[in-house]
Amino acid sequence: MKNTGISQYVIGDPFEGFMLIKEARKGTASNGKAFLTLFFTDSTGEIDAKLWDASPEDEETFANGVVVKIKGDINEFRGKAQMRIKSIRPAQVTDGVRVSDFLQKAPLSQEKLQELMTEAVFEMENPNIQRIVRAFIKKYNEDLFVYPAASKNHHAFVSGLAYHIISMLKIARQLCDIYPTIHKDLLFAGVILHDIGKIHELSGAVSTTYTAEGKLLGIFR
Repeated sequence: MKNTGISQYVIGDPFEGFMLIKEARKGTASNGKAFLTLFFTDSTGEIDAKLWDASPEDEETFANGVVVKIKGDINEFRGKAQMRIKSIRPAQVTDGVRVSDFLQKAPLSQEKLQELMTEAVFEMENPNIQRIVRAFIKKYNEDLFVYPAASKNHHAFVSGLAYHIISMLKIARQLCDIYPTIHKDLLFAGVILHDIGKIHELSGAVSTTYTAEGKLLGIFR
């Protein structure tokens, strides 16, 4: 049994350990019996698995955001790794594991992201633009440095939204060096605020989905 994350496992490896259910999807097999497709994640990667002959109790137990202990092995299905479950149960308090242990995080700490964001704001020379940006950061501060930037692919991890903003600020600085006539304050403000709506559009950092508001209003942004 390995002590590393799921990304280090290869086809044929046995697995015994804890993972977070990122998403659970109900399906019906050709024999008419229900099954669950479980998408597991840890801080290094993801893998999916089928839980066959799933009962209504299984559907309730193995839901989005639940940490589970799995025993199984890594198989190959249609060219990609898939977990074959031998046994599965919800994690217990005595297991000493937390949801946060299994979430992928930005390569910079929240404190560092806040520091870099603050530096960018204080580079602004127009006091009105600076005050507006600072007001938004203060209003959404608790979520801004926790939320992902998307549900998948695009900085889809804890603090992904702030990390996306900081990454774009680096590009913005380079643009200002190349094109000195660019209005730096407006550019920086646009970068910092352009995706602030993600805080309403997405459900959060755990089992991220689009909210009703995100689905109904987000398409018009």
